[in-house]
Amino acid sequence: MRTKYQRAFDHVAASDRLKEEVRNMTKQEKRVLRRQVPRALIAAALVALLLAGTALAASVPGIQDWFRQYWQEATGQAEMDKAQTAAVDGLTQSVGSQATGQETEEGVLTEKPDAADPEAATQTGTQADPGAAPNAADSGAADQPESVPTATAASAATAASEVTVTVDSVTVGKTNLWMLVHISGEYEAGKNYSFWSGRLEGAPKKVLADMGLVIQTGIIFSRDGTRVLEDGSLEMLLRYESPDPTADLTESRTMTLVLENLTADRGVLVEGRWEVPISLSSVETQPPLVLENVTVPLTEDGVTRQVTYQKVEVTATGVQLTCAPQAWEDALAFYDVALVLKDGSEVASEGGNANWEGEADASLYVGSLTWKLPVDLDQAAALRFGQTTVPLT
Repeated sequence: MRTKYQRAFDHVAASDRLKEEVRNMTKQEKRVLRRQVPRALIAAALVALLLAGTALAASVPGIQDWFRQYWQEATGQAEMDKAQTAAVDGLTQSVGSQATGQETEEGVLTEKPDAADPEAATQTGTQADPGAAPNAADSGAADQPESVPTATAASAATAASEVTVTVDSVTVGKTNLWMLVHISGEYEAGKNYSFWSGRLEGAPKKVLADMGLVIQTGIIFSRDGTRVLEDGSLEMLLRYESPDPTADLTESRTMTLVLENLTADRGVLVEGRWEVPISLSSVETQPPLVLENVTVPLTEDGVTRQVTYQKVEVTATGVQLTCAPQAWEDALAFYDVALVLKDGSEVASEGGNANWEGEADASLYVGSLTWKLPVDLDQAAALRFGQTTVPLT
């Protein structure tokens, strides 16, 4: 039986966010200052530096800054207006939990399902974000060798216990969420950092009892969601998309983010496992915009046919496209779906999951897409499927 569970698509090119700061004074300059500046002024300067350091720590980029960047790329506006800012803030929670790395047995990353466990037949793993890198494998997820790589001699000096992973904050949607993660240490700008694998324990799973399958999706890494901060540490904006279209991640829940083997340019930099607990409270969301019986033309290989969605549900964080069970291939038929705003700008979709609401072949089939960032639905005007625009009225 041909069955599609995931199709990731994102055509947003990576952007260079690297910032160069003024370097410390040279030793010669320090010696000149030491000779010429009175001790009282030095003490005052040290206090000022301490205060500056406090201000710098308080201004470390947060998850809202990532969305502000994406908003500017989508709309050309340098700042989000109050309503758009409120839409992001209303779905975002501070977390602040952290974990140091645990050493793993050589070549062993994840626990294998117990053969006696009815959930032993599980599909899980890390998802790639192909649009953010020339090669999807560069996102640290796809096209990996079958064998697990081990740390190189150059990276062996860094033990997992010396690296702390912190979940700074989480922005939640109905079936998807974003996690801002901070990794301690010193890293080089220009390298592609990721993790060999990631998963979210305690997150919804999709159970297909008639097929004996339990589907659990992995964490999505992207190159344009990673940057080296001014202090040399690393920041990643991770995504998760639920395989269950009926799940609701806006409800309160406790989960654990599990990341394994920090990589640099697809080679293992630090070998280990990080397990970071995440506790989220329930959040209120804007009512979805719902359309019924939407038909749009789809042209493939020069042939045009009509694709019908029984229901189209637009939320602040994505869209769900519901098809008849036999038309499951239409759920993610369009590689180019965007939310058109009232000013004419567009917010692109990225990633994608599709599955049955209930049992396979007997229930409606739902494709779920994620917007590049959460959007104030009061600014939404239409959906664009390829070359066809459907008003949200």
